[in-house]
Amino acid sequence: MNETRLKTVAQLGAFLAGTLEVKFQPIRNDIERYDFIATLLGRIAYPRLVKADKGMLMLYLTRTTGYSRAQLRRLVSRRLKGEHLAKRYRAPEVGFARKFTTADVKLLAQTDALHNTLSGTATECLMQRAYAVPIAQRRAPTPDGRPGFIRIGSVHQGDQDRAKGPARDLIVNTP
Repeated sequence: MNETRLKTVAQLGAFLAGTLEVKFQPIRNDIERYDFIATLLGRIAYPRLVKADKGMLMLYLTRTTGYSRAQLRRLVSRRLKGEHLAKRYRAPEVGFARKFTTADVKLLAQTDALHNTLSGTATECLMQRAYAVPIAQRRAPTPDGRPGFIRIGSVHQGDQDRAKGPARDLIVNTP
């Protein structure tokens, strides 16, 4: 669309009034849209417009570019500060780095299923406790003056080839 002959806000308003039922196909390329916005702001002399005319210009830009009003406000303010309009962001070149392997995810799903699908916080607590609790460690309980620690005698681990297995102390912490 060649809109270079639209040089006043009145012409923009007349154009918008005459094209109410026309659906615009916005420019697909962001670089071209940014250039279009910068050119129009310069041609219409945006800083010298009154508030109503600025609103008309923003409506025109909304319909022709496909950007939201908020995005256009940000772009206009950047242009008024003297910045060249260009995309400030870009898509990441590489996707997010994986922290866990596929095998880790499968094990987590299996653990979650075994515990009847607990909440994430409860599953995390289970995992931390399983990692931190020493297994088969023979020691006396250390209650630190707190009640509820019981030391229960030996627990036999079973016979193997007619020989007695080692005995371990079972410590139950029930604060």
